[in-house]
Amino acid sequence: MINKKFNKYLINIPCLIFSILFVLFFAEMIARMYVSGLENKAGHPECLKKIHQVKETKYLYGLRPNSESVCKHQNGNIFYKINSKGLRDKEIAYKKKEEEKRILILGDSVSFGYKASRDELFSHYLEKKLGKNYTVINSSVGGYNTFNELEYLKAEGIKYNPDVVILGICLNDVDQPFEHFSHHTLEKMGTIPNSAYPSLNIKDWLKSKFVLPRLIYPKLQIVKHKIRRLKDKMFHKETTDGGKNDIKKYKAYEGCLISLAKYNSSEWKWLRKQLLQINAYLEERNIKFGIVVFPLKYQLTDGSYDLANNNFDIFFKDSGINGINVLEMFRVKANDAKEDLFVDTTHLNSVGHEFAADLIKEFLIEKT
Repeated sequence: MINKKFNKYLINIPCLIFSILFVLFFAEMIARMYVSGLENKAGHPECLKKIHQVKETKYLYGLRPNSESVCKHQNGNIFYKINSKGLRDKEIAYKKKEEEKRILILGDSVSFGYKASRDELFSHYLEKKLGKNYTVINSSVGGYNTFNELEYLKAEGIKYNPDVVILGICLNDVDQPFEHFSHHTLEKMGTIPNSAYPSLNIKDWLKSKFVLPRLIYPKLQIVKHKIRRLKDKMFHKETTDGGKNDIKKYKAYEGCLISLAKYNSSEWKWLRKQLLQINAYLEERNIKFGIVVFPLKYQLTDGSYDLANNNFDIFFKDSGINGINVLEMFRVKANDAKEDLFVDTTHLNSVGHEFAADLIKEFLIEKT
């Protein structure tokens, strides 16, 4: 009798597994359709594909040479024009002129100038403010993290013979690359090297392959941190994850801020390694290096995540790398001038870009 029941259970196990897999497959299909609709509404249009391309290089993808596109954003139509070498910049020869000083900008969509015209970018303002002997070269590409930036520097950026390299860091640089890389090319990237991942475990592997975990994970993070903060309050402990207030709504890239608020997190270890590699590569060639850390818009009015930015100050001191954390300066500017510096959560408007250029100019004079 027991054997019969046991055999019955054994027969039902494959059916149960098949049923679970079918439900997960169906849920994944719905999730993909849902996300596809969100991306179209979120302002990541097909027009981006016209100016990006997947490349058989270590930096994986870049801007399409001699391409152009007009994208309709909430702040108006923006014209994107890419030069013959794949830069959103004027035509620039590799060979440097006598007495010419060159500053190479590495960065993601913030430095690239997403939702801003080229003459509104901090790279453009910086060149004007520095004077005629300076050329500022903007090699930034939307979605890049420090993995792409290091590989691009070694393959292409170094050809411009820069005197100074400035790396613009947005705090979402430690987000998983599958959230950004193919988001800009709108094509499958193929195999992304493990070194491009700030954190790679079973959770991140699942998120890299499937859409459903990406939708569920932020909700679980909210529950997790609400429980942790409730426990902290019950036992009169201060939170140490970079947040002081209960999470009421999952903010864009909040997970990145929480990770960067922990100086020993896997994301920080990855970022530290990448930045030290860039610095070592430039030091060998006697090229000066500086880092600019940009905040997210909601950080100007919410100090809950300042620890994420402040940890960069610790890194600059520990590593000896010159860097500037502009959070507090942006906060003062926004309050005093009563001006908006952002066009969305991450990207600067013309006022923000020009203010960034002023800060970078002062930084260059002081540190280089």
